[in-house]
Amino acid sequence: MEQRDERRAPAITEELIPEILTGWVACLRGNPNACLRVDERGFAERNLLRAILRVARSEGNDEQALQALAQAASRYGGLQSIHRVDPGEVIRQFGCLRSEIELVLASRCSADTAFGMLVRVDAALSVATLSVIRAGHSL
Repeated sequence: MEQRDERRAPAITEELIPEILTGWVACLRGNPNACLRVDERGFAERNLLRAILRVARSEGNDEQALQALAQAASRYGGLQSIHRVDPGEVIRQFGCLRSEIELVLASRCSADTAFGMLVRVDAALSVATLSVIRAGHSL
């Protein structure tokens, strides 16, 4: 008889955000001991992650969540530099973020639940990527 995994999807709460952010920042900086930012960029990173997770939790059906995601991503992109945003770098950054979200989900819920959530995270990351690139190219 197959054993059933009863782990549920984690609540997308503040407690998950520091764990995901810590892994994301470590990946971005190539330093497992990297500290979270406490400046404007750190605030933008946290808001972007919250917005991505909110859209993923809403299954993409929440128009307000999608608008908040586009705004958070634009703000994040606007802080990248005073020059145009490099799309390849944005994709690398969001690839790191996705990996960290996947690790956290895999440790807290069943494979099926994690997969469903990741599909929605991927859709949210697509919206975020376009928003960051648009914001960066309008600087």
